[in-house]
Amino acid sequence: MKKGIFVFTLALGASCHVLADTAESCPSVTAIDKNGDTYMAMTSDGEGTWLGIGLDDDGGITKFSSAKFHPAMDSGSRAAVSCSYELGDGDYADLEFLPRRPEPDLSVDVSTWRQKHDPYGPSYYECTAQSALDCSFDVIRRP
Repeated sequence: MKKGIFVFTLALGASCHVLADTAESCPSVTAIDKNGDTYMAMTSDGEGTWLGIGLDDDGGITKFSSAKFHPAMDSGSRAAVSCSYELGDGDYADLEFLPRRPEPDLSVDVSTWRQKHDPYGPSYYECTAQSALDCSFDVIRRP
């Protein structure tokens, strides 16, 4: 009987490991730390980071502005997400989502993210919700 329970538990653990899907969102203003000219926040699962560059005297982040999602164009490229924040001096800082390796697949809900057409490049998606936390996306990890 103990052997049967062990095999079932092992199989259950292996099946959960096959595909891990977690939700991530732009970090809230209070979750972002500044060190010199670098802005940084941890991802919600604590396994990646958000990273951006500003100026030492830019007034710091005051509010969330928008987010952009650039889908992977082919199997050799990766999707990218960046979140834009207004700074105290009126400029903006973009924080880039940097997940842990291996690179996961990323997807967005098109009811929140609107497709935009760039005349000079590929289409992308934009989220202009009031709260950074409302600009969420799925992180899909495959073994």
